[in-house]
Amino acid sequence: MYKITANDWDGMKCNTLHNSIKRTNANNGKMKEIAEKYALKERNNPSPLEKKMQEFLDCHNIKYEFQKPCYIYKNKVIVQFFVLDFYIPVKNIVIETDGKFHDNQKEYDNYRTESIKKIYPGIRIIRWRSDDFHSVTKMKKLLEILKEKKVEINAQSIK
Repeated sequence: MYKITANDWDGMKCNTLHNSIKRTNANNGKMKEIAEKYALKERNNPSPLEKKMQEFLDCHNIKYEFQKPCYIYKNKVIVQFFVLDFYIPVKNIVIETDGKFHDNQKEYDNYRTESIKKIYPGIRIIRWRSDDFHSVTKMKKLLEILKEKKVEINAQSIK
């Protein structure tokens, strides 16, 4: 049996690989820590629009995750993260609440949507604007989408 020495290990470039893995794990751990802190801050300080959506989903007994981090990897390293407003994991639906400031960042919103779709093929992303809460038609449409996806909801009517 051949015993591998430190020189052999380095000669096989395994130390470089080992250090690379350690850096990757450290980077990913740090990025996840940052994302979780940011998501927690957002969870503790929801916007009025997010509060309305929470009430709507809770009213209809729809199980969701609020302010869930979503990671983008490149070569197994987290290079970016997004925080999803509402994620309904059972049915693979994301609801993004868009306040008025989203009018000035449509390009970024499109980039974000496409990035998430690349990571999670088959995910359905619904962009919900503040005006949509004032439209009974749009509220009913959201319920139809949730029913279509077979999300369990109460049969309460929208007032």
